[in-house]
Amino acid sequence: MLPTISTTGSTPTTPLLDPLDFTGGCACTTTGKSGNAQTGQVGCGQRADSGLLFPISMCYVVQPSSCLAGMASVKYPGAAWKMC
Repeated sequence: MLPTISTTGSTPTTPLLDPLDFTGGCACTTTGKSGNAQTGQVGCGQRADSGLLFPISMCYVVQPSSCLAGMASVKYPGAAWKMC
């Protein structure tokens, strides 16, 4: 379960971090551009360039600065990726 903040008393209502958020800055890029970096990688797919020891399903996010789930890319400075 994701951590949440309550906006109406003691009932948790709003997730703080949703790794599956595919909207706004966390959307997978459809142009290959993540932030100011051109990655050449479009959409969600299995990739070995995540910096991990094994391929994972990932995508580069549209706007890294507004996506808490995004991990800074080592290969493309200024870009960020997330699992998808």
